[in-house]
Amino acid sequence: IAEAGANPITQLAFTLANGFTFVEAYRARGMNIDDFAPNLSFFFSNGMDPEYSVMGRVARRIWATAMRFKYSAAEGSQKLKYHIQTSGRSLHAQEMDFNDIRTTLQALIAVYDNCNSLHTNAHDEAFTTPTEGSLRRAIAIQMIINKEWGLAMNENPNQGSFIIDELTDLVEEAVLQEFERISERGGVLGAMETGYQRGKIQEESL
Repeated sequence: IAEAGANPITQLAFTLANGFTFVEAYRARGMNIDDFAPNLSFFFSNGMDPEYSVMGRVARRIWATAMRFKYSAAEGSQKLKYHIQTSGRSLHAQEMDFNDIRTTLQALIAVYDNCNSLHTNAHDEAFTTPTEGSLRRAIAIQMIINKEWGLAMNENPNQGSFIIDELTDLVEEAVLQEFERISERGGVLGAMETGYQRGKIQEESL
């Protein structure tokens, strides 16, 4: 959703709304929430905007709240798992060597936000199919963060800072407002019938 052009708020809101739609569909079939919810996982792309630095904690707060209070789900169902891919859209075709800097920063905020898995893009993906050398560099970014960068050994190094706490609240509020707009259109499926999601993504991409 982000790679198609959506901003961080829209990506997060649309992805979570899709997840809740699956939950409702499975429950409508008579399935118990705790029989399938722990197996769900999410996929986000992150980029250079500040909102990306709190995407995981906002997603987990919204998911856990809904699972606990709306669905009375067990603890395992309340835990949201997610994968991060660094942003291909943020990579420049000019001076490609500097793309590793962008990818490193995006990987760092993903690790600081406690993502469950991570994909780092190669620096030449904006121009061509990645080479073996550029793939090794992309993997090295993760290895250096995980094996050599001391602060990453702390599970929540940014927790409690003003900007992280403030962004978390602001992004959560914005996502919940987007939920309202989707709900007004008949939910995810109703909004899809009128092309709401596709139109919003295209508008933000422009």
